[in-house]
Amino acid sequence: MEQTRPIEMTMPTPRVAAEPPSGASTQAPPERKKRLHRRRWVQIVVTALVALFIGVGLGASGNDAEVAQAQEETRSAETARASAEADSTAAAEAQTQAEQARVAAEETAQQAAAGRADAETALAAAQGQVKDLETQLTSAQADLASAKKSTAKASSSSAAAAPGAAAALAESAPSSDVSYQNCSAVRAAGADPIRTGDPGYSRKLDRDGDGVGCE
Repeated sequence: MEQTRPIEMTMPTPRVAAEPPSGASTQAPPERKKRLHRRRWVQIVVTALVALFIGVGLGASGNDAEVAQAQEETRSAETARASAEADSTAAAEAQTQAEQARVAAEETAQQAAAGRADAETALAAAQGQVKDLETQLTSAQADLASAKKSTAKASSSSAAAAPGAAAALAESAPSSDVSYQNCSAVRAAGADPIRTGDPGYSRKLDRDGDGVGCE
């Protein structure tokens, strides 16, 4: 703040009347004294008023400087407040974006967890199906082995029963005029090998009983 300098007031020096010539009266007339006295006070009042006006002007200029400084400080404060509000808004927006990113990350993690759970469930179901197929394959292999054993047993039974059936058939076959003493006769007749049901077949020609003689 600019300091106001004190105003130096210079009082007018009263004029000293010239000494009257020798022999004249030393006392001025009363009217003249009054005029001089009045003029002196008028000068004092005018000087005081001028000083007052100058002081008021200087004070006003000092007040203007203070007002200008206050306005500048106010503008600086407004600028700082606007900057702080902008920073606060930016921080709020950044916090909102961070919150949105966090929510999106949580949703992605939840989706990944759900997908992993679904994959684990599907894998468990597939493993169960594989076990069922293995069980079915094992059962089918057991059934096949059992069927093979049954087939082999049936074949053995059929082979064992074939000679008896051939003999029974030979015995039940009608008699024929053709007969052979031995296989040499069969061969000589060109009937070898002789089978069950052929003319001249007999059990003595079929030693192994398989239904085919003179092999």
